[in-house]
Amino acid sequence: MEVEEFVKQTNDKLKGIEKGLSGKVDEKTVNEIKDDVQSVKQNIEELNKVGDKTLTDYIKGLQEHSDQLENRLKEVEETGSRKNKSHGELIKESLKAELEKGRGSFLNKLSTEEGIEVKADTVAFGNSFTENYYEAVPQAARIPGIQQAPYPTPSIYNLMSVGTTSRRYIPYVERTNYTSGANMVDDVTAGGQADVSFEDKQATVKKISVKLHVSRDSIEDVDYLQSEIQRLLNHDIVQKREKQLITGDGSGNNLHGLIYPTDPIAQQFSKPAGFDKQNGVGNATALHAALTQVMLGKDNDFETGYMANGIVVHPTAIANMIEDRDANNNFRRHPLLSPDGRSFNGVQIVPSKYIDDDTFLVGDFRQAKPFVRRNISLKILDQNGTYGEQDVLTFVVTFKMAFFVPSPHNYAFTFSTFEAAKSVLTDSQ
Repeated sequence: MEVEEFVKQTNDKLKGIEKGLSGKVDEKTVNEIKDDVQSVKQNIEELNKVGDKTLTDYIKGLQEHSDQLENRLKEVEETGSRKNKSHGELIKESLKAELEKGRGSFLNKLSTEEGIEVKADTVAFGNSFTENYYEAVPQAARIPGIQQAPYPTPSIYNLMSVGTTSRRYIPYVERTNYTSGANMVDDVTAGGQADVSFEDKQATVKKISVKLHVSRDSIEDVDYLQSEIQRLLNHDIVQKREKQLITGDGSGNNLHGLIYPTDPIAQQFSKPAGFDKQNGVGNATALHAALTQVMLGKDNDFETGYMANGIVVHPTAIANMIEDRDANNNFRRHPLLSPDGRSFNGVQIVPSKYIDDDTFLVGDFRQAKPFVRRNISLKILDQNGTYGEQDVLTFVVTFKMAFFVPSPHNYAFTFSTFEAAKSVLTDSQ
């Protein structure tokens, strides 16, 4: 019974040592554990001297446990001694150890049945790798992801207040006419008659779709290929939508774009009444006049104007305004243009690659009405002709939306080429 109790106490002590090794080990802890291990080993040796055969199993188990902890302790000490060594020093030590350990097998491999021999004086087992040389050896690495050009930003769509719909048509009502009847009258005379008319209208939901065929093997063999396919197709939908919002002709399945040449929603630029002509008019002055035109709107007694929230131009137009110079080649900057070319008179300038480089579009884009019927959705099909037999998948991405601007709000937008706008703003004298 006393022996069993002794063994139990010793095992508990060994478990405590093992727990100490599993945590954060500093020099002090290592020394304490070494003392404990040594004490346990001495106790085991004393039990072994008794020679009682009934103790054999106990002693054997304790000895194995103690040996395991002693080996673990050596590993901890070795790790601690390595902490202050450089990466190159550790590599040198590892190489030297491996070369020494494998010297015999290395020579045996060089002498084969085909008679390959290596002279002893041509083989040097000393470490020939210097620290700097080894650290310069290229490592196995690659740039993560797929390298590709960045996608254009869907700038115009982001300027709009997007709604949702559960129908294929978006009904709305426009006030198409209003005639004032207000007159100055005496106490017994009736005022004039006002006339107003309305019109029911509706916008049709249109669909944008794209598909791509991909073998299942390629998706399984190439990491992240499926996510890249989805990203690519989503981008295809987004950019098609951006182009349609600008130049869609409205026919068939097309959206009606803001500046489609033959039937634009936006108003053609014209010099606002009272806006003085200038000499040496630049692109910035044309934008200033366009903002003023939007602010005036239809310019009658019953329809006021709008506060523009976006100026859409080609990236080169921004660069040209920053680089604008006078006849003496001196820089001249419109005082309302921000130094970085990102805003004009506090209105955001939005670069777009889908508008001509000589064209501008200024407006209150909150008056445009995009309604999403189905957001961008992805389907993966394996039934498409013989593609199922060929184990080819079909990726189909769709997006459904309606887009319109109620006709009274057409005056919230104006567009033109810079040259045409500058021509009507320039004083000919």
